[in-house]
Amino acid sequence: MRQLADDPLPPTAAAERLLQPHGWLTPASARIAFGLLIVLVLGLAASVAAHLRAQLFDDERRQAELIARVLADHTVRSLETIDLTLATLAGAVERPGGPPGGLAARALINAALLDSTLQGVAALRSLSLVGPEGQVLASTRGENLGLRIDLARLGLRPGRPIPRLGPLQRARDLDDLQPDAVPVAQPVDLIPMVRKIELGEFSGGYLVAALNPDAFANHYGMTAMPSGHSASLASYDGRLLVAGAEVDAQPGTDLRLVPIWAEHLPQLEHGSLIGAGIDPGEYVVAWRVLRAYPLVVLVERRVSEALAGWQDQTRLIAALGLLGVSVLLMLGSLAIRSLSEQAEARKVLAQSMLALRDRERMLSTLVDNVQELMFRTDAEGRIDFVNGRWEPFSGHPHDYAIGRRLGELFVPADRSRIDALFAPGALPAPGAKLMARLQQRGGGERPLEIVVAPLHGPQGKAALAYTGFAIDVSEREQARDALRAQHAVMRRLREEGASAFD
Repeated sequence: MRQLADDPLPPTAAAERLLQPHGWLTPASARIAFGLLIVLVLGLAASVAAHLRAQLFDDERRQAELIARVLADHTVRSLETIDLTLATLAGAVERPGGPPGGLAARALINAALLDSTLQGVAALRSLSLVGPEGQVLASTRGENLGLRIDLARLGLRPGRPIPRLGPLQRARDLDDLQPDAVPVAQPVDLIPMVRKIELGEFSGGYLVAALNPDAFANHYGMTAMPSGHSASLASYDGRLLVAGAEVDAQPGTDLRLVPIWAEHLPQLEHGSLIGAGIDPGEYVVAWRVLRAYPLVVLVERRVSEALAGWQDQTRLIAALGLLGVSVLLMLGSLAIRSLSEQAEARKVLAQSMLALRDRERMLSTLVDNVQELMFRTDAEGRIDFVNGRWEPFSGHPHDYAIGRRLGELFVPADRSRIDALFAPGALPAPGAKLMARLQQRGGGERPLEIVVAPLHGPQGKAALAYTGFAIDVSEREQARDALRAQHAVMRRLREEGASAFD
């Protein structure tokens, strides 16, 4: 079919272009995009939860370290107060010229008890003067006087240095340290603090302070428990001395396998970790070695308890994450459904276009094979379409006719009659025929019988365009010319015959 302009795309290319989605907007790409968004939301929620967990552990470790430092300072002050008292008493006992005998020692000890600094030390049970053989010569506790105790239980052994703090003993006071003493029924412990007397009447003797571990335990509990922590006191060599309120292990338990002793002491004298504590399980643990004393303060909190608040935050984060995922799933399903429907619509449209192109191709073939010249003009008579019969009829190429007025293609004598068909207000009668001679390329003429029909719009009577047929009547006109010539010859013969008879 001859048209004003060729299609920019062949039919199959146009259909394939319709089948192609716009950019990356396909159901598959939408699934990938929303899947990545869901992964991003879940990853963001997980990263926030992990960050909060790490921050929580950092805060817990700092808090445990702070509590350990406070308790270590308090313990050191208490021990230094008692130690200073022992040093003062030792100096008084060693001073020459004082009253002789146990009377002087008892007087000094009683005077020490009246010291205001010592009265506030709850950890002190008794102060005693013990002779070189273990006999208690003087004591703030009357039950201790005159007893003979086992010096080895104070940590005093021949040939070894005198420890500032003796080993933990299952005893209430010095009377429970006799060699033949009956073990105490209740689990009461004692920590001895010993100072040797070097001069004077009591040279070789010892000043012994009986320390009450429960006093440390009470203070530790009041300081650590409000924040959910448990504080304990252990010896530097890994022996539990004071068990915290939440600790199941008993005083005297060996702690050398606990990570603090197994991995960190003596390299690190203070620090914190997440790991095993005194009891089985995972703990937030902080420790601090006391200055000048072979003791270690431990502060613990179960990880499960520390994570209680974080778990509430995690549930909120999980709920928000699930809400975000639900919204993305809903939006994703809507987007995928919409894109799928668009893809299906494009497919149907492409199939329709292919079918239309097939019908157009069939119609074009039919029109091009019609023996008559078919044309279409605009409202002013300018041609915008001719079929394949144009070139055989006129000898001109197809583009020669496009854009010209129909009358310009015919001989000058017939143009006015053809232009009248397209004059404003002209209404060609249905089936009306017009004879005109087509101007051929070589200068010849081809007689055509033209039929024009207007194409009206949906409203109004004005013609929007015209379609027409032009039938080649050359043979008919030649036959008519031959018949006219024959008639002329016959008429002339009749005329000549009539004149001959006259």
